[in-house]
Amino acid sequence: MKNFLTKFQRLSKYLSPTAGESFLHLEPLINKTISPKDALYPVYKKDNTERNYFVSGLRQLASFDHLLHQYSGKRLAECRSIIDFACHYGRILRCLRAALPSGKLYACDIDREAVEFCVKEFGCLPLYGSWNLEDMIIDNQHDFIFCISLLTHTRKEYFSKALKRWETMLQPGGLLLFTYLGEDYIDEWISGRLDHYVPSPVDKVTLQSKVAEFQKFGHTFQGYTTGYSKTDDYGIGFLNKDLIESELKAHATLKLRDVISGFENKFSQDLAVVLKL
Repeated sequence: MKNFLTKFQRLSKYLSPTAGESFLHLEPLINKTISPKDALYPVYKKDNTERNYFVSGLRQLASFDHLLHQYSGKRLAECRSIIDFACHYGRILRCLRAALPSGKLYACDIDREAVEFCVKEFGCLPLYGSWNLEDMIIDNQHDFIFCISLLTHTRKEYFSKALKRWETMLQPGGLLLFTYLGEDYIDEWISGRLDHYVPSPVDKVTLQSKVAEFQKFGHTFQGYTTGYSKTDDYGIGFLNKDLIESELKAHATLKLRDVISGFENKFSQDLAVVLKL
């Protein structure tokens, strides 16, 4: 009973009716310009839920604010410099700009056109991404970095390199949030409920092989040739919690503070909370 109550209390922070409502009043202030290259907006439009494209971003700001306050002692409004690492065409950045009209917001993506769109429309600073993270030019450190739905599409090796780069980008006391697909999402993949993550589903034999790989090594990846990568560096990837913890232990100044299941948060992917000491 005690364990059930602990889990219920934990869930209540994220699932209560008011948990994600604190930024919804900003909806009229959002720049609603949509790029024709935005791959996310048509998904909402197809389901006749265009408004949720914006509202989901505002609700995620509320999660950011809560987690920042809980683990770094800051509020979102107190962050002097924020990076959206894998910003695409600004679903979240447009919400951040509405919340922080004069805030220093960085748009980071491997897609240069996406970065330039966010610079033009939302007054962001550009940070051009690369598959070779060592090539990224980093001029200063930041209070808050979030990376939503990137590691879900990359290899374990990319995650290792990203951690090293994020460690240099965060200032002491800064918070890092990143999403990934953990153990609980393997069954989702097998059932076909993650087919929207990739251009085409894998065949049954390949799927069985990849699941066995995950069970043995704690990670697996299926790549595709896409606009993001002419090779197969972009696709669908899975990491287990033990591997996340092991990778973070290699970075003395990064401390894993929490892992929140994607079935318990507003990101629909597992969420890791990391503090820079």
